Amino acid sequence: MDLVNVYALIILGVDLLLSRTDGERLCSCYTFSKKQWSWSDARGSCKANNKILAVMESEQEWQFITNEIQNKTSKPNNEWFIGLEKNSTTNRWTWINGKSVTIDKWHKEVNNPDPDDSYGMIHKEYPKGFKGSLSTARGYLQRGWICEEETGIDQYQNE
Repeated sequence: MDLVNVYALIILGVDLLLSRTDGERLCSCYTFSKKQWSWSDARGSCKANNKILAVMESEQEWQFITNEIQNKTSKPNNEWFIGLEKNSTTNRWTWINGKSVTIDKWHKEVNNPDPDDSYGMIHKEYPKGFKGSLSTARGYLQRGWICEEETGIDQYQNE
């Protein structure tokens, strides 16, 4: 893959240790795309690079991503797609890995999550003063996105 195809992804060399319910801790690396694509196309881009749209299963992971986007821009509104979607059968919001949403970071300015929307995104700051709020979007909207790659089990978990 040449630099033109990197889509202005910023690769973080930071490993975030995530606690899992099974007791293992995984390291994740994130890439942030400034390119403006639909949620479905963004998901496909992550998949083509052996990643998934970012899933935030803990407060710590949400905080890490929220802190990272404070130093980034994504036109037009500093919003990025994440791996949050509404199940069309149950109408419940879940992460694309099938896990339930356990953090409540929905912004309250409008009806969120919106029952007419299908996909989720994270905001740099919206409404004013609320950093890292989540909201929903329709399929035609185009935004930047955040991919996540689990890089392996933390070898120092028992120290």
